[in-house]
Amino acid sequence: MFLSSLSYTFPVDGNFTESVTLVGNDKIWSDFELAGDPYPIEQDAGTSSGVLLDQGSTQTQLGYPSNVAATWFGSPNLGISPFTTAGGEDATVIGSGVQRRESFDLACSRLPTEIPGVSASGTLEGLVEHIQTITVSTDLGREDIFELGKKRPFFKFVTFPIEVTTAIEVITSQGDLIDAISKEPQACQRFNNTDNQAIILCLCEGLNINLGVKNRLQSVDWGGGEAGGDNVTISYNYQNFNDLTITHSVFT
Repeated sequence: MFLSSLSYTFPVDGNFTESVTLVGNDKIWSDFELAGDPYPIEQDAGTSSGVLLDQGSTQTQLGYPSNVAATWFGSPNLGISPFTTAGGEDATVIGSGVQRRESFDLACSRLPTEIPGVSASGTLEGLVEHIQTITVSTDLGREDIFELGKKRPFFKFVTFPIEVTTAIEVITSQGDLIDAISKEPQACQRFNNTDNQAIILCLCEGLNINLGVKNRLQSVDWGGGEAGGDNVTISYNYQNFNDLTITHSVFT
């Protein structure tokens, strides 16, 4: 499987979420168990004609309900082995649990200086606005490379440049305070409407999302402030290319 797209959402209401999209070429319904699995062992489907090379004495092949027995060198030759852990088919839980708004690390994080109250170095100790949601997303745009004599792709490559977007929504009491002027100060003088900005997002449990130092403001969205008494919300939308580093202090 190949990573195709990725997004993180840090809302003020509800749990923080991570969404990952994987793309591949094959799908086979199979069932394997390990000795000592706490879950009941299903009846053998009777279609286990293929034998995997890494099948040990403690592993029981229960069959392929789809009637397709995947083998390394038999027919079909798909190069598939069973996914199992010490506890059976279920993946081992290695994370630190559910994260919510109080899990966002304001001391470690860095936001664009264009947001009111953010210091010149991006720190948030003087933040004026009230952050509601931060969303980071990217699409790798996988494309297939084919070759004569084979149906399946030789490889799924990433189409560069890769766009990485960050949306920061806040409740404001003073407006976005963004100035973007198209007119040059004088003839033949270059003028930058917006500056490159650094963005780093940290969670208290160790997640660190570093979006580099070349994030540019693309748009500012204004919402709310209606007669019904809704709060005014502003969304600052940033973009960079090819810069997204995700690390975790616990899993090194």
